[in-house]
Amino acid sequence: MAGHRKRIYVVDDHPIVCEHLAMLLNREPDLVVCGHSGAATEACEQIARLQPDLVIADLSLGAQGGLQLIETLHAAHPRLLILVLSAYDETVYAERALRLGANGYISKNIAGHGIKAAIRKVLGGRTAVSEAVAERLLRHITGHRADTTSHPLELLSDRELEVLRHVGNGCRPKEIAARMHLSIKTLEGYEARIKTKLHLTTATELSRAAYDWVKAGLL
Repeated sequence: MAGHRKRIYVVDDHPIVCEHLAMLLNREPDLVVCGHSGAATEACEQIARLQPDLVIADLSLGAQGGLQLIETLHAAHPRLLILVLSAYDETVYAERALRLGANGYISKNIAGHGIKAAIRKVLGGRTAVSEAVAERLLRHITGHRADTTSHPLELLSDRELEVLRHVGNGCRPKEIAARMHLSIKTLEGYEARIKTKLHLTTATELSRAAYDWVKAGLL
């Protein structure tokens, strides 16, 4: 029976989360955690070597965000199943994650049985999302987009959102540029577009808003 257990790899920068998921899933007859990491680069290397059936990934991973990890993994392993388990607001992030290659998006507030149900749903070839996200996706498919924007952060591109996250975490421009492999001029262009979309005028307003959103768990 052990040979038929689906192998799960966990990417989360909180060791206690990795340990909790391992304890939760290793008790199941059909699931087993084969590895974990808190860093995106290490995770990519281990996933290539271990070849898990499914990756559970957080979106908060320090220098390299989880969205970039999803995009990287999907490009390198198109058949790899990816389930996002995050504290970030699904209103802002769920559709982005799915668009980049994730097969599901669930909240860290979900109970253990909900996590196991979502894993089995994804392993069964379905998409695991909340009813609210499913409704939003349906509205988009049917063309009813006007009523679906509920947060200004939804107006930002993935890269703009990443820039804003770094700003909210107190990173200086040179640090952000280095982390994202951008020139200062390109970074300034991103920041200018962010301010326009969010109706902010100064760098101070941008920093304050970004900090507030990070503190609220939206970035």
